[in-house]
Amino acid sequence: MCQSAFSEGGNLRPDPEVADEQAVELVSWHRSKGREWPVVFVCGWDSDVKPRLPEVGVEYEKFDDLDDVLDDARISFKPAFAAKETNERFLNQMQGDAVLSAKRLIYVAMTRARERLVLEWHSHLSNSKRTTYYSLLTDEMGVEIDGAEIKIADDVFPCLMTGNDGTAPDLPDHVDEAEKLPAIGRRAIKPMALPAPGPEIYTTPSSSAGVNAETSISIDTYEYGEPLVLDLEISGAAYGTMLHRCFEVLCASESFAPSLPAASQYDLSPDQVDAIAKSNRDLVSWLENSKGATSVSAEVPYSAQQADGTVSMGTL
Repeated sequence: MCQSAFSEGGNLRPDPEVADEQAVELVSWHRSKGREWPVVFVCGWDSDVKPRLPEVGVEYEKFDDLDDVLDDARISFKPAFAAKETNERFLNQMQGDAVLSAKRLIYVAMTRARERLVLEWHSHLSNSKRTTYYSLLTDEMGVEIDGAEIKIADDVFPCLMTGNDGTAPDLPDHVDEAEKLPAIGRRAIKPMALPAPGPEIYTTPSSSAGVNAETSISIDTYEYGEPLVLDLEISGAAYGTMLHRCFEVLCASESFAPSLPAASQYDLSPDQVDAIAKSNRDLVSWLENSKGATSVSAEVPYSAQQADGTVSMGTL
């Protein structure tokens, strides 16, 4: 094992958060991007670096003008074939990109440590013909160890090295004092009596069906303008949805009335369009005069917390 800070300027990074102390996270190299820990173990160097089929990606012709970079982009798809020889032809062409991607991933993994970096050193792969993350680290990047030093290109850093022949390390002295956890099951949950069922945190209007009279909401009915009567061969929810869509368009501007047939997807006659526009105009006028409305919207989301702590959510 090799340990090194890879920094000659000291620890210039922020202190760890309290939530990060006394904790261990197991994440993939990809998932570690953008994160930091005081101590990082980078494992899995013996994994092979090779492309796989099928493969979908985005390729760019050039990056000369970043404002038009999408104009030079294309989606690349390489399928998997039944013929092994055809697959090998594709894979050989993709190997260079796989190696480049692996080098970037190595950089990400090795720069996650804030204080100490611990690396596996697979010396048994030194003469292997396989392309692994270890071979990229040693052959492509020129990393080597010598005594109590690790050398990266022309830079030398002190490090601690620990050899291992494959046997498990000794357990810490205080392991017997540690809390014994069950081998299976929900380890972090303490057994206790089930709490009495309480109200749901979030409720919706549809879940309030069948409530008793004490909790039901009284409904007030108002009338405005003349009744809207349309001679259309639709009824029920479809009729309400059509009118709602028309009122939604008219809320933006009454000048959009001629577009109601296209917006509602119904063949409305000019008289029907005028009737809908008048009904919307009467509604807006009533809201302004009776309720002091300053603006009207077709849909307004709301949320309200009740006395028992539940939160009702819906749309007006």
